[in-house]
Amino acid sequence: MGDVFKVCYCCGKNLTDEEQKIYWNTAERCCSGRDCGCQGMPLSPPQCFKCSFESLYSAWEREKERAWQATAKLTRIKAALARTDRTTQRRINDAMMILEEE
Repeated sequence: MGDVFKVCYCCGKNLTDEEQKIYWNTAERCCSGRDCGCQGMPLSPPQCFKCSFESLYSAWEREKERAWQATAKLTRIKAALARTDRTTQRRINDAMMILEEE
């Protein structure tokens, strides 16, 4: 492994031997190294455990926020439909009363 793979891309901290080994063994590659000339180098930059956790956690937080917004939007839509249904039902009842009076 070259020196470029011994430093965290995010914080600049030197990676431990364990972090380097995990990065090298799990990093995504575009090919085996013979197809395009990349020599099998990883696509993503190396990250220490702390930065990896923080990036995964922030991605999880973003997804949680999107889900909450979608749920809130559905709740507002359901409430609007419920109000519409009550209003429509009142109009139908009023019309029925008028017809009964005649």
